[in-house]
Order: sequence, then C-alpha cells, then structure tokens
Amino acid sequence: AVVFLALVAVVSSAAVLKKMPDACSSPPNIGTCSIYAGDVIRTQSVAGFAEIQCKIKFVETASKSDLEDWIIKHTAPAVLGPKGIYITDHHHDLASLLLADVSQDKKTAVVDIQYDWSSYSEEEFYRSMLDNNFMWLNDDLGQGPRDPRTVEGSLDALANYPYRSLAWVVRNNAGYGKTEISFADFLWAQFFQQNGLLPSPGQDSRNSSSSSS
Repeated sequence: AVVFLALVAVVSSAAVLKKMPDACSSPPNIGTCSIYAGDVIRTQSVAGFAEIQCKIKFVETASKSDLEDWIIKHTAPAVLGPKGIYITDHHHDLASLLLADVSQDKKTAVVDIQYDWSSYSEEEFYRSMLDNNFMWLNDDLGQGPRDPRTVEGSLDALANYPYRSLAWVVRNNAGYGKTEISFADFLWAQFFQQNGLLPSPGQDSRNSSSSSS
C-alpha cells in the first residue's frame, strides 16, 4: 500500500508539472504562472540568433501538447521588479515563442517568480540584480558593462551576438557541458571572441577581393 501511494504521488506530481499554470495575477505573486512572452522584461540585450532561429522552427512545427511540454520544461526564473516581471534565464526560448509565426495562444511562456523586489527603488533594484548576477551587461560587440537601464526591454529587440551563437553550436556538439554558472554560454562566447574564432565583419569580402585580384 505504501509503494502504491508513493507511485500515485509521483504520477500526480508529474501530471502537475505537465500542466500549464494559471496566468500571472495582477499584481503577480511569488511562484509559477503563465504570461505572454512579449510582456516579460529581458535582463540581457543580446542573444545568439542561430539558436533562436533553430528554436523558432521547433515552435512553428510542434504539436500543441509537445509545445506546452517544451514551454514548461523551459520555465524561466524571474524577479518581480518595479516595472514588471524580469526573466533571468531562457531568453532564447522565450524569444523564439515571441518571434515565431504562430497564433497568439502559442506565445505563452511560463515563469517562476522567485523574488519580489517590486517595492525597491531603481537603485536598490539594479544593485540587487547585479549582486545576484541576474543581468548580462555586455553588448553585441562583447563590450561592457553597459548601464543596466539600457539592457532591459522586450525580447523582440535583442541584438545578435555571433559569438553567443558559436557557443551554442560548440555546446550542442559536446564542446563543453551545461553548468549552473550564470551566463556560462556568454563566458564561453567571450573566450571565443578573445581568441578571434570568427571572422571580423567585412573580413570575408576583403579576402575574396584579394584572392580574385
């Protein structure tokens, strides 16, 4: 009987995890809820567009149940701030939902609000975000840190950072493993950029001109 009850508990838990949560309340509370991907606030201004494009293809072709499973699996940790819900991870996943050519009901993301800092002043909020390593302040050229107020915004206005795409490709081909270190992919991207592993803008065209002359 004990084993049976344990199995029921496991199955019930799995069923709960597979169910899309209710919409975020207004104002939102600590915990998990669903929200239109365009309503979250980003905490980085750049992304690897190759990864986003790949995930857009999945979003556009997945069945409703497969997409919901994927969305739940990629629940974004978040912080409630003075301006709304700030996600601190899974920017590429939520951006793919927002940018995909699908109906509005398929652009719903799941967030896990872990901190309520909505009452903080702007200075207190950004200090807490940076102290917890919740923001990536470098731009699409790898330069920074930028003012955190210029980093936040909508996911449909991310800039492309090619070295972040390279990091994603390397990780997917077992070049390095996933880790709990914040912004690990960006740290690898910085390493690849420091070693000049991608051609500089215009370098290909200059090389082809030289070879044809």
